[in-house]
Amino acid sequence: LKPLEYQYPKIGEIAQLCKQLKSPDKDHRLIAAGKIHRFGPNSLSAIDLLEEALIDKHEPISLNASYALGSMGDMGVKALYNAIKINDGPNETDPRLFFDEGQEWELGYVVRNAVHGLIVSGSNSLSTLIELSLNGDGLSRRYSAFAMGELEIKSKEIEEQLVNLCFDNDPFVRISAIESLGIRPSSPDSVKNICKVLENDIDDEIRSHAALALWRMEPSAKTISSLKIALYDGDRYVQA
Repeated sequence: LKPLEYQYPKIGEIAQLCKQLKSPDKDHRLIAAGKIHRFGPNSLSAIDLLEEALIDKHEPISLNASYALGSMGDMGVKALYNAIKINDGPNETDPRLFFDEGQEWELGYVVRNAVHGLIVSGSNSLSTLIELSLNGDGLSRRYSAFAMGELEIKSKEIEEQLVNLCFDNDPFVRISAIESLGIRPSSPDSVKNICKVLENDIDDEIRSHAALALWRMEPSAKTISSLKIALYDGDRYVQA
């Protein structure tokens, strides 16, 4: 929702929704968090309970709480940042695991969901995402790189940081940064560095993502040259 679309609650409505957020019924909690999102910055009194809802074991509630906080301006961004810092840690799954049928959903879920709230906040969260990508642990670097690809704003700062993250020590971070560069408007510098990843990264999974990112980017002599080299890669997924 855009700021002008946020609704104004009736007298006592936020207090009632806050009470509902503490219900033992997960459906009631889910509905409450979703309704609070509609009020955006007009529901700041719910921030503390929404922060608690971020760690709800029913993930849709955690996501709705994140969206609601992302709609609350600076105070919401601060709450999301705090949740990310508290729950940050290393990436512990296998980067080759494309799906796990939900068995590992709890690994990093608070950080993952909170970052979606920062995306909702838009340009208001840019400095927070940059800071997390620079100084966070593996989870926050990974998901902030993802989020910067989702922000629909033009920013040289975003591009420069995503390029840096393409060479991060953590393969999860590299994958997120490469994917984000692949969906944003590409510059010659982005193309050059993705080509470098495709030709030199030791991880075949990373090279595969780099090839896909180049395919999405505007064709150039450099992308064509690197993709021709990738045809002879030792990994069939990179070749594809």
